Amino acid sequence: MASTHPANPADESIGGLFHRLVDDGRTFVRSEIDVQKQTALLRVNRLKPGLIEVAAGGVIALIGSVLLLIALAIGLGDLLDSRFLGFLLTAALLLAVAIALLLIGKKNIAKATAQGGNV
Repeated sequence: MASTHPANPADESIGGLFHRLVDDGRTFVRSEIDVQKQTALLRVNRLKPGLIEVAAGGVIALIGSVLLLIALAIGLGDLLDSRFLGFLLTAALLLAVAIALLLIGKKNIAKATAQGGNV
């Protein structure tokens, strides 16, 4: 694309200089946005394998937790001579932990909200 600007900037009018300044500013902003996009993509691509491994570890940990809870329920059931009671006590334990976490979380959210979201 051929330049429409005069060879000597002193020959250009104030309006022409202002127009050129605006064009250069737009070009600069677009270029900066492109650089930031490329930087973000590079970071995401660098993090992707680690994020996949963390997600896979989380799934495996969840499966292991479920198996441990089943083992706990069966073990309690054997101690009490009633599998039903073993599973019932395990479920009650899980519900108690869940309720405690929910109440603590609710309290923390209320406290953060009361501060007006100030960081």
